[in-house]
Amino acid sequence: MLGHKCPYTAATCNKKIAGKRGRDYLLRVVIVVLVTGSSFAQSSSSPSPEGPTFDVPISNVTVPVGREAVLACVVGNLSTYKVAWLRVDTQTILTITNHVITKNYRIAITVNDHRTWRLHIRDVRESDRGFYMCQINTDPMKYQTGFLDIVVASVEGPFYNITRVNRLHMGAYLCIASNGVPPSVSKRISLIVHFPPMISVPNQLVGARQGQEMTLECTSEAYPKSINYWTRENGEIITKGDKYEPVLHDKEYKVTMKLTIKSVSVNDYGSYKCISKNSLGDTDGSIKLYEIPNPTTPKQKSTTTPIPVVSKAVEKKQRTRQKTRPSPEISRPNEITGEIIDPSQPAANKDRDIRLRDRHEDSGGGGSEGSAPRDENTAQSMSSRSAAILGTVETLQAVVVLAMMSAVMT
Repeated sequence: MLGHKCPYTAATCNKKIAGKRGRDYLLRVVIVVLVTGSSFAQSSSSPSPEGPTFDVPISNVTVPVGREAVLACVVGNLSTYKVAWLRVDTQTILTITNHVITKNYRIAITVNDHRTWRLHIRDVRESDRGFYMCQINTDPMKYQTGFLDIVVASVEGPFYNITRVNRLHMGAYLCIASNGVPPSVSKRISLIVHFPPMISVPNQLVGARQGQEMTLECTSEAYPKSINYWTRENGEIITKGDKYEPVLHDKEYKVTMKLTIKSVSVNDYGSYKCISKNSLGDTDGSIKLYEIPNPTTPKQKSTTTPIPVVSKAVEKKQRTRQKTRPSPEISRPNEITGEIIDPSQPAANKDRDIRLRDRHEDSGGGGSEGSAPRDENTAQSMSSRSAAILGTVETLQAVVVLAMMSAVMT
């Protein structure tokens, strides 16, 4: 490996170097695509004849957890070539020139006089431990690597001061005493931080269909331990029963509150509150449950039953059967008025004859001379009307006879 000392044993270093060299080709191809789109080509201007060089090896860096690590790559005669930083073990491209490629927000790049390229890793974690590579897009490619080591900070002395303590400092601390003569002795100290309740709600708006089972969830943090319960929007406390099932899961100072509604109905839609209280205060979170409409069923097509077609011959036969047979006595027309008189109604005929007789006597009584022509005209009109009525009666008689014959035949 160029320009740096491996902090591991010789066997471990050789193994890491072999693995690194096996990945060089893939890393080279990835950088070619990202920087130029097709090849790790140079720009139109001609570079320095000697080509770029690494003036100073990359120093190995050791930092405690939570600090910032800086790896420096010093390049001379860079001209128009480009510099990139990579994470070797994960084959991740971190930066190209002065652009950050990775989505890790803790990574940054600074450039000094187009010569010193510094990779910054803020708030380092143990997972950041490993080899980092500085590359130049020469042909063949030039590169050098440096190692970043992360250590867990320890405090020497009888006191360990924590400023601005908060709930995240809560936990166990180990105090170790040693004078060089084994064995060492240790004591475990638990730090408890008192703080008022805090509630977080993953989903503040939840939808459910009628009849569906739905679970609402809140997370509470408090110490001393808090009292936790659910209420409706009107302040009514929800208790366990056939409808609701509240459940609490405790883990240290955290409590997960769950409320299961076994079968959602119309009255269950609305707001729910998860409330947490302890001696230092109280707080609540709100969840709104809204209705999701059930899927509509497709409308069924209405079917029409066809009306049976009846032939004219059958219809005529049915009508003939439904007719009542006529009376043997045929109605006769009144000779005076032309009205058809039914002999089956003697009382009505008698009254009509009396009225007609009185009307005739009133019109013809007195024997005036001027009434003779009028009587002749009246007689002629009555005779013609009687003839028409008789013709109609004869027609009706013929129809009745035909109907009776048809009924007999069927």
